[in-house]
Amino acid sequence: MKFAWICEKSIDRTTPVNAIPHIGPERPSWLSSLYRAQAAMDSGVRLAVRGESQLRLCPPTCAPGCSGCCSARSPLATAVEAAGAILHLCREGKGAVRTVLERVLAHESRGCPFLEGGLCSVYAMRPLSCRQLVVFGRACHPGEDPARARPGDVLTPLRGHSLRAYANIHQHLGAGPRARMADLVRPLVRLDPDDVLRLLGEAPSKAAA
Repeated sequence: MKFAWICEKSIDRTTPVNAIPHIGPERPSWLSSLYRAQAAMDSGVRLAVRGESQLRLCPPTCAPGCSGCCSARSPLATAVEAAGAILHLCREGKGAVRTVLERVLAHESRGCPFLEGGLCSVYAMRPLSCRQLVVFGRACHPGEDPARARPGDVLTPLRGHSLRAYANIHQHLGAGPRARMADLVRPLVRLDPDDVLRLLGEAPSKAAA
C-alpha cells in the first residue's frame, strides 16, 4: 500500500496528466545512472541468453504479449527504478497514466501494478529484476512464478553484469556506501514512498515552472 500512497500524492482524478506534481521536463541526476544500469543488465542478459540458447538448443519462450509471470507478483525493485517507471509513465504513458495509477492506488492487482491489458506500460523503464527474468521451455501460465515453479527453466544471469547494473544506482538510494543492495531491493508495492518522492522531487513539476 505504500506505493499506492506515492500515486495518491502524484495524481488525483482531476489532475491533468501534464501537470502532475513532482514530475517535470528536466532530467533528474539519477536518471543517467539508471540508464547505465539498464544497459549493463541488458548486455549481460543478451550474452546469457545467447549462451543458454546454444546449450538448450532452443530460444527463450518470452515474446511480446507474454505476461504470465508479470501477473504472478509485484516485481522486485529499488526506489530509483520505481521513480524511473513513474517518470516514464507520466511523460510517455498518455492515456494509460490515469488507468494504471488508479489501479495502483486501489491496489487491485496482485501482480505488477504497471501491467495494462497484458502489456507492460513501462517496458522501456521496467525494473532490473524484470529485465533479467527470461524463461525457457514453455510460456508461463497466467499467475505463474517461474522462479519458484520451475527454476530450471529460468535464465541464470551473468553475475558481473548484474552487480555492475545495481552498482550504478546504489549511490542514489541514500543508504550509505556500506548498505547491501539485497536490503535495498523490495517488492515494488512495498517501497518506502518517501524515498521515491525524494527522487521524483529532483524533476520539478511543470505546474511550478
